[in-house]
Order: sequence, then C-alpha cells, then structure tokens
Amino acid sequence: MLVLNVGSSTLKVALFAPGGAERLWEVSTQRRGALREQLQGWLEPQLQPWWPQIQTAGHRLVHGGERFRAPTRVDAAVLEQLEALNPLAPLHNPPALEAIRWLQALRPALPQWACFDTAFHHSLPLEARTYALPAAWRQGGIRRYGFHGLNHQHLAEAAPCGRLISAHLGAGCSLAAVQNGCSIDTTMGFTPMEGLVMASRSGSVDPGLLLHLQRQGLSLDALEQGLQEQSGLLGLSGLSGDWRELRRAMAAPSWRWPCFCTSCGLASGSWPPAWGAWIRSPSAVVSAPTMPRCWRSCSAPWAGWDR
Repeated sequence: MLVLNVGSSTLKVALFAPGGAERLWEVSTQRRGALREQLQGWLEPQLQPWWPQIQTAGHRLVHGGERFRAPTRVDAAVLEQLEALNPLAPLHNPPALEAIRWLQALRPALPQWACFDTAFHHSLPLEARTYALPAAWRQGGIRRYGFHGLNHQHLAEAAPCGRLISAHLGAGCSLAAVQNGCSIDTTMGFTPMEGLVMASRSGSVDPGLLLHLQRQGLSLDALEQGLQEQSGLLGLSGLSGDWRELRRAMAAPSWRWPCFCTSCGLASGSWPPAWGAWIRSPSAVVSAPTMPRCWRSCSAPWAGWDR
C-alpha cells in the first residue's frame, strides 16, 4: 500500500506491506515549487521499482466536513465533494487532491482512498463542537471540526489510557483531549487556523481585530494570506516559521518562545473545568518532529505540567 501525506510544508511517502504492520520504504522532503512537478521529478522515479507491489494508495485529507467520517474510496463524485471543502483548508486539501489526480493519471486502475484528519474528532460532544453563534449560522454547518486527527488517534493508540492530552507540534500545531480513545476536545475548530500559534498561521485571534482590519480596507484575500502565510512564528520573528532555523538564529533569550508557550498554556489551561483533576497529572504524548526540545520549553506550571 502506497501512503501519501501532502502537508502544508512537507511531502511524506511510505510503502506498507499488506495489513499495514510492516513499513517497507519511506521518504520525505520539504515542499518546494509546483507540487505536480515535484511529484513527477522527485517521487515518480523513486516509485518505479515498487509499482509491481503497489495494490492500493491512501491519502491524508485534512478536512472531511460533516460527510466524510471514515476512510473513503475516491471516485469522481467524492473528488467533486472534496473540492467543495477546499476553502475550509486551503493550505492542505487542494495539494492532497492534486496528488490524487496526479496518481490517477499515472496509474488509472490503482484504487485510491482518502483518510480524514477531521474523522477522529467527530466524537466531540455537543458543547465542545458548538460555537456561541446565531442559530442560523450554526444550521449552515458552522461548527468546530478539529484537525490532526490521524496523528492524535495514532498517539492515543500508542499510549492507551483513560485520560490523555496529545500534542501535534509541527508547521501546524494542536492539542487534543482524549478520553478512553475518543476525542472530547481540541484546539483547532472550523478550520486549521484556530488554536495555537503555528509556523505561519496566527492561531486564535480576536474576531473584532479582523473586523477592524476589514473596515480599514484590507481585502479578504490579503486577510487570508496574512493569517495563513505571514503570521505565527514567521510573523513574530520576521525570519522564519521553521523551528530549526529559529533555534539557530535566536541563541539569546527571546520573547517569541514565551509567546508560543503562552498559547499552549492558555489552551490547556482552559480545559480543567470540564476535566476536573486530569490536567494536574496528565499523560502527555507529543508528536514534534521539527522541535524536539519544544515541550520542555513550553512547560506550563500554572496548569500543573512539569514537562
């Protein structure tokens, strides 16, 4: 089975033996330039010797909306429905769909499946998935979906326990509260922009600020670009959204680290009313491939976390 994970900043590919237990091969790279050219020039030659063994392909899709709650076989109708979700995850869904189409053109008979980051969070209780917005808006599908679900689910399965806080810290960042293997709260919401400070995404900001910027004449396109591509650690530092580059560049103490840490602390610290004593002694599992020392830096003693 061929698995493709086209992220907002990386392209990861792996091959698994039947059943998925044995990983046969994997490769990853940073996304650069046009995705289709990268797939053709970088990935296609590496896949050439494996084609006789590849029987199916799976893709990570960030946003599945209300409809897609389980792995789904990709066909023309599914592709059309997924296209409609592109505005909700503009950094993620369009390139994933482009990878699906590239593979369709390369191997038309190969079955392809989409697996959704939002699926794991469909267990969110009503109070966790509902925004305090007018009923007419909510009836139109406005709700909290949550993201990074594939990784949060993997972490919950890797460290099974009754009460778990998992953290996905990369170009996109989120926390998830997991009870008996089910997501019951998370920091991301309607789109992958809500929640923690991220590499180039702002995380949660005051909605009034966005209204203010629009009244000052900022266009919707400029607002979206600023929030998605120019904010977060990149906006704070003026240098980069990559943790590795920032650690090298910021040898001296900087207020930018505490800014990120505060976003983690505020998010996790907002959970104790619903969780009782869980925060004081949680099982914390971190997935942080680009920031191995980050969690120690983001210790939140006010929430009772030692590391």
